[in-house]
Amino acid sequence: YTVWDQVWPKPVAKGDTFEFQRSIEAVHIKPAKVEVHGPFKFMADLSVNNPERLNLRTGLHINYAIDSAVVDIETEGFSYAGLSFGVTYNTLATRMNLKNTNDSSTGYGFTAGASSYSNFSNAVISGCRSGFTTGSGACLAVGNLYSDMVIHRGIPYFNTGAEMTGYGFGGHGNAHSNVYSNITCHNLATGSSMRDYNAFVHNCKFFGLGTYAFFLHRTKGVTIENCSLHHQDDVPEKGFISFRADNVNMDGTVFVDGCKATGLTRPFFSLSGYNASKPLRNIKFRNNY
Repeated sequence: YTVWDQVWPKPVAKGDTFEFQRSIEAVHIKPAKVEVHGPFKFMADLSVNNPERLNLRTGLHINYAIDSAVVDIETEGFSYAGLSFGVTYNTLATRMNLKNTNDSSTGYGFTAGASSYSNFSNAVISGCRSGFTTGSGACLAVGNLYSDMVIHRGIPYFNTGAEMTGYGFGGHGNAHSNVYSNITCHNLATGSSMRDYNAFVHNCKFFGLGTYAFFLHRTKGVTIENCSLHHQDDVPEKGFISFRADNVNMDGTVFVDGCKATGLTRPFFSLSGYNASKPLRNIKFRNNY
């Protein structure tokens, strides 16, 4: 129960004293070394209607592993993720072709929940709600490199019938000091949705987005450098970067440098929501056009 539901021995009142206790569970696990060298293809029958989100499936999941490698893998038709990395360290994943992962709340091409100091590269991802995410586990995801990827159009979800759905990449709140480099996104709703700490985004390109190249929410410091957004005539509205104004950059600097956007129909910089008690600060723009 929550403290405001307490009625025994008497209701909570002003001036009451409380004692907070914290416990922690420590688990000691000897990590495995896993190597999967393809070509391998993992397939499942695509599930379209799953409103209760039951029995979400993953093509290949690796957990509690160190110094591991996944090379030349193709997945298709899974609901949660094509590839999933749990608690791993110094992982190499490359030459990935990940298609049609379609759960409406997850649906990742791949996810690296609590992986650290790993290298994920050379991926083609298409038909997924999200290209990939990191930092969604119970532990930090620190110091990963995500590079040289192409992420294509998502698939309809939430019964909207819309063709332009999903987003390309970005971390959750416990993703720290990760690098995103040379990633190209085509025909998605949003290019990058980020809740990272101290992320670095370099030389990423976005084509035909429905909303923004970057949506930053609960972001604690990010550098966006030499990225570009390219207008396409059949996309009606577009901006480069949007902040969730009540949560963004309270503890870190958002630095946008050398970025280019063409054919914008929304401002280059905009706010989503506003909270006067949390004014925006530590935002720096330079050499953008």
